[in-house]
Amino acid sequence: MDKILASNVMYFWPDIPAVLQEMRRVLRPGGRIVVYVTDEQSMRKWKFARSDTHRLFDAAGLEAALRHAPFEDSDVHVQQLTLSAGIRGLLATIAVPNLQSLP
Repeated sequence: MDKILASNVMYFWPDIPAVLQEMRRVLRPGGRIVVYVTDEQSMRKWKFARSDTHRLFDAAGLEAALRHAPFEDSDVHVQQLTLSAGIRGLLATIAVPNLQSLP
């Protein structure tokens, strides 16, 4: 695979490092993973998104969770977004180096 998109699903992953390890396994060198989650501040306003049903993330928590995976720190970038109705989101990109470009 060249690209993997995971939108609004990371809340439910029982073992984040294991899921990311599998993504890394199937991703070709030079590939990209994009993960979207709604920010913890927005999620706390919704009755259905409780800590017993959803894992909640702020920008630092999302970045930390992704850095525990088989990726270099420099490969992980988290961006904060403001969506409609004031909903705050987090968009994480993980770029897997192309083996041919390594020294």
